[in-house]
Amino acid sequence: MAKGSNPLGLGFKVKDWFFDRKQVTRRLDPVKKRFLSKFGSFVRTRARTLLNKPGGAGNRVSMAGEPPRKHNGRLRKNVFFVYDRAKESVVIGPIRLSGVQGGGTAPEMLEGGGSILANEIEQSGGGRDSAGKFLKTNTKVGKKVHRRIAARPYMGPAFASEKANISSIWRQSGGF
Repeated sequence: MAKGSNPLGLGFKVKDWFFDRKQVTRRLDPVKKRFLSKFGSFVRTRARTLLNKPGGAGNRVSMAGEPPRKHNGRLRKNVFFVYDRAKESVVIGPIRLSGVQGGGTAPEMLEGGGSILANEIEQSGGGRDSAGKFLKTNTKVGKKVHRRIAARPYMGPAFASEKANISSIWRQSGGF
């Protein structure tokens, strides 16, 4: 990603609009700032919790409809929330990770599913010889094929879960 590019796809530099920055603090009524910041934080925490389930033995992947499983923690660490000054709201979601050929970004593909263009991979060899030593695995990249990726939503369920608590969050922020 190029320096200064926008990882959430918004029309501004994201770091400038974290809730602890002066331009946010100056613009917003303190109650509204507290509310948007709390709501963003709660949704982000819920999404990260959904992404926390490890792949386990053999790095098992999630089933369609389940949140993605944590393999290296990169997606989980890159969920943020920022103030959107144009809409006077909070934007919550993952920063852009590697793009998916023939589709959107990796987080978009996980959240909503879709079709990607992927390399077919063939493996041969491997295993162990009679003495128990590992044998070399040969990997060959084949032709490109279209693959359908089933949705594994995590942001939508996190948002829906916290939306149910919105009046409580507003009260905690001093709104009532």
